[in-house]
Amino acid sequence: MTNQPHKTRDDLDSQGLAAERHWRKFLPKMCRELEAKGELYDALVEAQEAAEQLMEDLWKKHVPAEVSEELAEREFILLPAEEDEPEVNPEQPGSRQLAALQKRLGEKSGTPPAPTA
Repeated sequence: MTNQPHKTRDDLDSQGLAAERHWRKFLPKMCRELEAKGELYDALVEAQEAAEQLMEDLWKKHVPAEVSEELAEREFILLPAEEDEPEVNPEQPGSRQLAALQKRLGEKSGTPPAPTA
């Protein structure tokens, strides 16, 4: 995030809050790393916005709202747990978002990003 103020918990909607609960429970290491960099809420807002955009795109294609919401949630909100997903699997829902966050953490910390399949 360049020259923009960091997001806060107040910027989260219901999906962002659900993502926060899920990430803190199932992705504690990633959350700690993002918090240390002051970027946890930036990442959560990005996830909620991406989920909302996907739902809109799917609705425009006449995908039922319930299906659109479930797909968006699986892709951006309910990411795979750290212990369940040691490597990024592009076929696993949420893996692209998780890979992007891992890459971002690697770039910021100077460590190489997690390998991608």
